[in-house]
Amino acid sequence: MTKKTYQDKDRDLNALLRDIETWFSEQGYQIQSNKTEGTWFLQAAKTEMWRKAVGASRAFNVLIQGQPKDFSVELSTGEWASNLAAGGVAAVLTGGVTLLVSGLAAGWSKKIEGDLWNFIDQKVMFGEKAKSVQELVVVKTKNTLEEKLKQLRNAYDQGFIDEVAYNAKKLEIEGQMRITYQNAETEGKLIKLKSLLDAGI
Repeated sequence: MTKKTYQDKDRDLNALLRDIETWFSEQGYQIQSNKTEGTWFLQAAKTEMWRKAVGASRAFNVLIQGQPKDFSVELSTGEWASNLAAGGVAAVLTGGVTLLVSGLAAGWSKKIEGDLWNFIDQKVMFGEKAKSVQELVVVKTKNTLEEKLKQLRNAYDQGFIDEVAYNAKKLEIEGQMRITYQNAETEGKLIKLKSLLDAGI
């Protein structure tokens, strides 16, 4: 088990977790994750039979705790949680960390751990900054409107609405997206103006 603390970094911890998920996924790991207030947890494991035979089928645990500016990342290994969403982060963590025992498994674990720490350090140093309130609103609204566009397209493809109704509704949703971006941009400018005024500029 190893742990690092990062201070004054202002990182988007949701984005950091997604990056770590992608890192494991690209290497063929099965992953699952869970999030609670101020805590992000991920498990990654490979399920091939030979790994079970040499004791290398343990799950990697990645625990992120804290806030965008000050947070910690902890890596450990342990049992794969059969249902992380239902059991939650606490159920896995209170089960204790089980160390790898075979020499081959230990070497494999240290190699992955070293590579992962290098990746995390790079992401913390150069990754996404924590989003402002305005950015979070824009992202949430954008995702909602994109989902509406997808549902609209599905309705059209399945013949529930005709082309005229589809195009009219599509224009309406795209208009809502433009207004959201414009409002966020205006709000951002007002916040910057207020901070300049507060600073006496």
